[in-house]
Amino acid sequence: MNLVPLGFITATLARVPFVTILHGVEAWQPAPSRLTRYLLQFSKSFIAVSEVTRQRFLKWAKVRNASSHVLPNSIDAALLGSGQPSERLLDRYGLRGRKVLLTLGRFSADERYKGVDEVLRILPELVEKVPNLVYLIVGDGSDRARLEDKVRQEGLAECVVFAGRVPEEEKADHYRLADAFVMAGWGEGFGIVYLEAMACGIPVVASKLDASREAVRDGELGVLVDPKNPVELRDGILAALQKAKGRVPAGLAYFSYANYQRRCHEIIDAICPAHQK
Repeated sequence: MNLVPLGFITATLARVPFVTILHGVEAWQPAPSRLTRYLLQFSKSFIAVSEVTRQRFLKWAKVRNASSHVLPNSIDAALLGSGQPSERLLDRYGLRGRKVLLTLGRFSADERYKGVDEVLRILPELVEKVPNLVYLIVGDGSDRARLEDKVRQEGLAECVVFAGRVPEEEKADHYRLADAFVMAGWGEGFGIVYLEAMACGIPVVASKLDASREAVRDGELGVLVDPKNPVELRDGILAALQKAKGRVPAGLAYFSYANYQRRCHEIIDAICPAHQK
């Protein structure tokens, strides 16, 4: 949305439809710029990454007769896939013989909605149920130091590993280390990491409170929990850890690149019917 003024000027000069794409949580609350809020009303259409994002945007935006569409993210599952854990990474993180719970993301001080604190809060209960459990946190950001301090203060250093930021080419191998992936928060505009984890055959725990529920098709592809409910979060993680890994859910094809292309063409045809061939 920060590009709305530039987009409006460009569309006006080029005499083409002015369309706004709503990709994440920045669309959930009023834009800080008065000019942006004013110009949004001239959009012919809005394309949101999720239904949650679309609905939250429409609650505050003053739009006039604009159409709106949902275009979820996609992945090429063939570039990921299930497989055996990397021996090298098992040794790097000391994971041999351990059950691995994984969170992968960006951890910045203004994005504490990813649910890592909530998992750390119930980790002692999880370890009591699964004594060989380790929580692998992959990613970096301004909030990492706080999380590391919290782990030390809570005496959880034996069952938490911080991997930091990993190269893109190693990401799939990090997913394959996991027995379950969890990122149950309350601020995801969609969350492509859920698709990536499932494409690697890893059971997923997502949230009822944000758009990650759409990434798991409202529970069809993964476990849905309320992260604000510690018992529900604990039981959901335990349920995911009991699932067999290595199975890519057939329903993940909903987010295939082919379906993404089809949806794009349908949206463009709806916005610009005069240009259909």
